[in-house]
Amino acid sequence: MKIDIKSIKPCTDTLSPCIDAYLDIDTEGKARLGFGVLVPVDALVYSGDGKLLTAAIIEYMNLSRGALAGQALMLGAQLKSLRGAFIPEGYIGQARVKIMLSPEAVQHIEALRRTDKYKRVLLKLKLRFMELTSRYVFQEALAPLDKEGEYAALRIGGYLLVLPSPVYSEHEVSVEIDEARWVSDFLPALTRTRYMVLEVPIPKVEDLELEEAKRHLELAIESLEEARKILHETLRPGPPLTALRNTLNELCHALRPLGLSEGRGQSCSFKKECIKQAFEDKELGTLIAETLTRLKHTVQTAQEPAAAHIKPSRKIQPHQIEHLIAITAHTITLLLETLKETQPPTCKQQ
Repeated sequence: MKIDIKSIKPCTDTLSPCIDAYLDIDTEGKARLGFGVLVPVDALVYSGDGKLLTAAIIEYMNLSRGALAGQALMLGAQLKSLRGAFIPEGYIGQARVKIMLSPEAVQHIEALRRTDKYKRVLLKLKLRFMELTSRYVFQEALAPLDKEGEYAALRIGGYLLVLPSPVYSEHEVSVEIDEARWVSDFLPALTRTRYMVLEVPIPKVEDLELEEAKRHLELAIESLEEARKILHETLRPGPPLTALRNTLNELCHALRPLGLSEGRGQSCSFKKECIKQAFEDKELGTLIAETLTRLKHTVQTAQEPAAAHIKPSRKIQPHQIEHLIAITAHTITLLLETLKETQPPTCKQQ
């Protein structure tokens, strides 16, 4: 049997968070209309790491092929009239499955999505079916019914329906939702919160002429990429904060040859007035200078398990760190683009 996802979307007719999955079913000749009834038993939904998320609801399943349509033909007096009739090989159908998700399930899906290279949602839908076969139509293919363990039967006068062994057949369907659609369509419906896709830029350093500045800036970008990577891998605040702290320290050292920061040895601080003067729009320059200064202070004083001197009262959460990483990336990009367009002026400290 072949089962494919035809479409998938958030539910619009439920009070609880839910995903509607529409399925195309093709028995490929293995179950023939007129010979048996395909009965859905249950559906289970698993996350990409194999955790059971929920039991899904099979809302409906329609099966048909040509002039012989629907499971109703399998029951009642019409069964005898099907003898000798044209019986097509296999049948096709559609099903609708509702995947009800708890807040804990959504959180687990989101945590796994953040570790995926392409930020996709990957799920597994497992469906179980039971096929009841009519002896009236498919009589020649049935073994004697008195053979122990061979069949269970529903007896109404004669053996109207029989249940072959093994009883169930299980089919697995892969569900994949890309990042943009998950963030724009599904998360708002599942969490009652609006989201948007934000692309975090990776600044380029090829055009930077000063070798010392370029070396430190390359280290800053490597630390920025590392911060986001280990945040998604560990979902703990300490390691990504350390990487983000390294990013801003290396950026500060990169700006020293340009006269936009100062310090000795490992210590470094941004020269806010000089950064402001690098921008024609002074309000924008003030914003960038203050943002870099406050970011550096924030990550320096945030908690880190290995640093006893860090204030224990700071409680930055992983999802907040992701936004700090994005703010840092955009701020660095804006600063570098500005410096590429206009050479930094001779700084006059006020």
